[in-house]
Amino acid sequence: MGKSRIGAVVLAAVLICGVARSPAEEPASGSSAFGAELLDRFPAEQKEKILKGEATFESVIAEGAGGGHQAHGRTSVLVERPVEECFRIFCEFDQQYRFFPRMKVSRVLRREDDTVVIYKELSYPLITIKFTHRLTVDPVAFRVDFVTDPDGVNNIKFTSGYFRFEAVDEERTLFTYEMTKMDVGFRIPGFIRTFMVSRDLPGIAATVKKRIESGGIWEK
Repeated sequence: MGKSRIGAVVLAAVLICGVARSPAEEPASGSSAFGAELLDRFPAEQKEKILKGEATFESVIAEGAGGGHQAHGRTSVLVERPVEECFRIFCEFDQQYRFFPRMKVSRVLRREDDTVVIYKELSYPLITIKFTHRLTVDPVAFRVDFVTDPDGVNNIKFTSGYFRFEAVDEERTLFTYEMTKMDVGFRIPGFIRTFMVSRDLPGIAATVKKRIESGGIWEK
């Protein structure tokens, strides 16, 4: 397998780093539920997993720009901490390399109002993936949206999605991470993409849960 092909497959795994949606897009799974009712939107089997503290995964079918249908992933996990605490710890963006899988660098380049530009690196045996994201932080909705910053250093063409925290009660928070688009600049077989997403997204949710429940001190 040539270097470019290896790179294409490895680049597909970049979605584990926090691929998020464009601020102009609406999430494919918007919900008006609140409190404990948040968990009722999950099928019984997934709800049972969430109540056990396990991360779930589901494939989301959305209409693509060309009219076709594209699949992306969504993962959720229940965090045993108040929503304000969850959001505060998660938003320590320059510390994410300490707990995100394979992430070696998470460097905040600049902040302006609710926008944060951050540079990250993921380390793999065959390649180091470098990319720059523009984050939109909403402390009222407890949500972080981000997209690829075209002016930054990027090995990937475009990614988008969001991280969201929703209060289940005073001590528990539902954390959801959903990708909405990924274009690595190479053609990647659908089964490879599906495998990587279903394996890696729940891993992200699990490490975020560990980090927050430890009070922001757990490291990989």
